[in-house]
Amino acid sequence: MQTVAAAEANRQFSSLLQQVKKGASYQITSRGEPVAVLMAFARYKKVKQTKTKIGDLLAMPGIGDVSFDIPTWTEIARPAEFS
Repeated sequence: MQTVAAAEANRQFSSLLQQVKKGASYQITSRGEPVAVLMAFARYKKVKQTKTKIGDLLAMPGIGDVSFDIPTWTEIARPAEFS
């Protein structure tokens, strides 16, 4: 995903739309902070149907292929002694 400043996106909107039709996605920033995403509507619908966060889908394709085991905490909490 490419990043584009909001002012530049305003100036180049027609060009960005043409690129989106070809599969590109853009993160729009305002004063350096992400504020919006420009993507094809079909891709948006697919993302909206999932329960996964949109940022995860856009930033980490193939994440489903990564195995991750979360360790469990086995110690039992004990009261603190202040003597």
